[in-house]
Amino acid sequence: MRSRGSRIIFNADTYKKNFDKRCKTITETLSGKKVKEVPKPVETKKVLQMVQVGAFSDEKNEAKLAAELKKKDIQLILNG
Repeated sequence: MRSRGSRIIFNADTYKKNFDKRCKTITETLSGKKVKEVPKPVETKKVLQMVQVGAFSDEKNEAKLAAELKKKDIQLILNG
């Protein structure tokens, strides 16, 4: 932040980048105690995993296994 006469120039990106650090400093100054930094949660990416559970020559057997898996709330993709 710089002052030009009566006008203040504010860099929002710098402020956002240092926001947690500024809050920690203010809290420590006001409380007189050191604040333990809380680690930011790690973002996890969802990965689709696919497994082949059978290969059938008879459609009845395929339908039977598909019904069993659906009862167990397993998402199916039937190819064939």
